[in-house]
Amino acid sequence: MSSKYLKFNDEILSKKINGLYNQCKKMEDILTHKTKDFEIKNYISREEMENLCDELTLYQNELKNKEKEFKKLEAEKLKQEEEEKKKEAELLKQQQPKFEIINDLEPLKRNFFNKEERSLDLLKTELNNNNYKYYVIEYNYSNTMFGKPEYMACNLMKGFVKRLDNYTKYLFGVFRCFNNKSNGDYIYVSYFLLNTP
Repeated sequence: MSSKYLKFNDEILSKKINGLYNQCKKMEDILTHKTKDFEIKNYISREEMENLCDELTLYQNELKNKEKEFKKLEAEKLKQEEEEKKKEAELLKQQQPKFEIINDLEPLKRNFFNKEERSLDLLKTELNNNNYKYYVIEYNYSNTMFGKPEYMACNLMKGFVKRLDNYTKYLFGVFRCFNNKSNGDYIYVSYFLLNTP
């Protein structure tokens, strides 16, 4: 009998074996790594139990080392993806076209959003007083949102806004999403001032 197992009776040793076995299986699932198959039998000799416990302990250590490698590779992959995203964003920034602007839109935006009622009259006034072009745009594919929950419809609208982040000095846009309660349709309408000739 191995001296390291003297303090364990058969029942405790059996629980230890099952615990090691279950931990190894969990680690295998994380690592998608299946190399060993241990047969856990209820009626095995004390010597077989101790040998199995040793094998499982060694295998658990092997899996721990593989898990460390796996996590290290995952961290490196994540870091590389982040670096690629930064490079791509920097490249897009460099490639972003530069246009002549008519006016600084920031005061207009602040004025518009500080008003209690955000009416389009302010945009129309600006249109008349400057050389802005004014557009009303309706999204053609709103039928893809038919019957979807309101938060999904709003998320789509946020996506429209996000795509224009790099062009805020050339555009002032107001996005609206209306829900037709009678048939469940969503209607997306946008109003834009174009701040470039």
